Amino acid sequence: MAAHCIPSNPDISGIGVRAAIYAQNLLCFAPVIAHLWDGKVSTDELKGVQDQSIGMLSVAFAILISTIIEARAKGGLMITSFHAAVILDLSWMNNTSMFIWFLLYAHHRSKADGKRLAIPATWNRWKQALLSPLSHLAGITEDKIDGYTPGTNGSVSDTPSVSNSS
Repeated sequence: MAAHCIPSNPDISGIGVRAAIYAQNLLCFAPVIAHLWDGKVSTDELKGVQDQSIGMLSVAFAILISTIIEARAKGGLMITSFHAAVILDLSWMNNTSMFIWFLLYAHHRSKADGKRLAIPATWNRWKQALLSPLSHLAGITEDKIDGYTPGTNGSVSDTPSVSNSS
């Protein structure tokens, strides 16, 4: 029977490692729920969740890198398919925190602010909002979608452009 068992590896699939990852991911939801409770997401709240998400993303990469180091340090590929699946699942779970931040960002940008208008809930406007920093870096300034143009700082301008065609 021992020949058919998966060899234990507490560094990867141990209960402590998994419990820590599960707890971190569940606790990532607490600030998001607290910030959404009043229906308003301030810039400071968004920045806090972004910092938290970057930390969780760092943990996801650390899990993958430490597994690669462990596999190479033992003189060959000693990690079983089961342990590789556990690592990928834990890493994927940590990556969801970045998705949580993006949902909070989308909620924040869909509400009007004193300084800016809301991004309308259309694919074209969100595509432009997400790609405008890249188009600004590439020097594309006349990227217009439905009358909206990228701002001078690479952000989406919230005022419709006016064409002077006479």
